[in-house]
Amino acid sequence: MKISRCQIRFFSHPEKIIQPERCSTDTSATYQYDLTLNICKALICRSRLWTNAFCSGHALLHTLFCCIFLFASSRAYAETTATFVEEAMVMETTVTLANIAQILPDDESTRELRQLIVASSPAPGQSKQLHATSIMAALRNHPQAKGVHWLGSSVVTVHRKGIVIDQNQLQQIIADYLASQADELPQGEIRFTAFNSPSQLVLPYGEVTWKVTPSRSDILHSSIFSIYFHIDGQPVQNCTVRGKMELITDVVTTIGTIRRGELIQADQVELTPKNILILDRPFTQMQDVIGKLAKRTLPTGRPLREGDCTAPPVVSEGQFVKIIAQKGQLRISANGIAKSSGVSGDIIRVKNISSNKLIYAKVKEPGIVSVEF
Repeated sequence: MKISRCQIRFFSHPEKIIQPERCSTDTSATYQYDLTLNICKALICRSRLWTNAFCSGHALLHTLFCCIFLFASSRAYAETTATFVEEAMVMETTVTLANIAQILPDDESTRELRQLIVASSPAPGQSKQLHATSIMAALRNHPQAKGVHWLGSSVVTVHRKGIVIDQNQLQQIIADYLASQADELPQGEIRFTAFNSPSQLVLPYGEVTWKVTPSRSDILHSSIFSIYFHIDGQPVQNCTVRGKMELITDVVTTIGTIRRGELIQADQVELTPKNILILDRPFTQMQDVIGKLAKRTLPTGRPLREGDCTAPPVVSEGQFVKIIAQKGQLRISANGIAKSSGVSGDIIRVKNISSNKLIYAKVKEPGIVSVEF
């Protein structure tokens, strides 16, 4: 086969073929693809010269076949593309290539490429930036990334989705817990006011559940509650909330001042809601105080407690009483004068009028005391 002058001139001056310029996102695959296109153009151009020089028709067919082969080979070599996006949202602890780039073709041939881990995720609710050049360099020698055509943004901002729990929600969680324990607690309105808790918590995205634990087995006297959070059944974070517990219920309160030794009347007291956790055995029923004797002066607005009043005396000081002494069938009685007051069961001093002696007797009922002998 003879070689024409144009063929010799073409192969002796390969530097005249147009060389493509690389761009910042091109790799060797892109370069080879562009170079092949230019070679094909040159071959077609030269084939025209061969035709004009009366070259064999077989040479033209051979040239066209080479162009088609080179073009198909380069397309097969550079068919996988990864286009970086500017922003991406993730929910897991790691960032995969599929999270930050659109990979084509989107089929089974690129499955392992899409699953490649390229970075750790930011904390829930936070963001971080990833540089395309760093990712490309890290994957340079990875088998799945060989021949990938990289495109798109040079920087990807990755946001991690999170669940925000604020202070109001923390207090509501504790309020719901207290409501669930209502059957085991005294009657009344239970209040918990938090004064020391995290401003907010950011949890990983998922199904949130929690468990509340009081600092004491006696819930009403617990000032600290611990909350343990779980995401999809797995523990992720816990926090402590400090506050004030209240149990609000109606207690008997004085309307005006009640003097010591005065019998308490119905118009002198009323029911007022109070925090009974800070009161010592308060009265919660009006009938428990009406008709009783004030043991001390009670100021206006005072919640009445068990030590503030007592039942009125059955025997009063200076009262004439009957003294009964009984042993078996033997029963002796005498008259006396009470030297102190007392209710049923109290031991008081009594003066025996007959003997003029002071004895100690037990109050049995109004006007009657008893002694043993």
